[in-house]
Amino acid sequence: MMKKLLFLLLLLITQTYAFTQNNRETVYLKNGDEVRGSIVGIMPAKSVTMAAVEGDTFVYDLTKVDKITRESIFSSEDKEDHSSYIAPEKGYRFLLSLDLMAGKMSGLKWTTVHGVQINKNIFLGAGTGFCVADDYYGLHMSVPLFLDFRSDFLEERITPFVEARVGVVCALEGSSGFYGDFSFGSRMRRFSISAGVETLPGEDKDYIQYRDHLYYRYETVTYKKQSYNFYIRFSIEF
Repeated sequence: MMKKLLFLLLLLITQTYAFTQNNRETVYLKNGDEVRGSIVGIMPAKSVTMAAVEGDTFVYDLTKVDKITRESIFSSEDKEDHSSYIAPEKGYRFLLSLDLMAGKMSGLKWTTVHGVQINKNIFLGAGTGFCVADDYYGLHMSVPLFLDFRSDFLEERITPFVEARVGVVCALEGSSGFYGDFSFGSRMRRFSISAGVETLPGEDKDYIQYRDHLYYRYETVTYKKQSYNFYIRFSIEF
């Protein structure tokens, strides 16, 4: 009697555990037969109902059962649902990004980066795009050319990363010169959002006063300077 009570207690515990994962049981009969499947019903001290892997359902008298064992089975869908981290695939990848810039040169920047995922943490690439910004004394339009470094530093479903870019901007209107930025962000599957600081070549003006005979005259002098912005970047990865 005690053996049957312990046996039933074990079945109740394993049934409760089944709510947290997929399981498969194996019923070992005293005549040597084995049946693999899932337990779908229990009659205390009488019988156990087994749904076999092949699709048939069997009812066994507990007096004819030697033991029941259980193993956890995780399907590919379960792995995807419960995985805490999805690593990017190695090889060629490219990113599309939109930057919202605010600071000395507020505006928008569209970029695309093409490169290689070296391992699950490191991405190296090169990129270009189009930038439209409001410089203090006029409009800035340019095409950036840059190298891109990106690194995931935790393996989580929402993956934190750092990203750095360095290169030049070729101005269509405004000044050409050095371009660089650095940001922190988070990626979830193919989408990411980051925030950081950047520097772009801008222009400034000085007014020089001088005397010409009896009159004072003013001359405007334009010179280049590096301007700094904060930005938020939205990206999609392929």
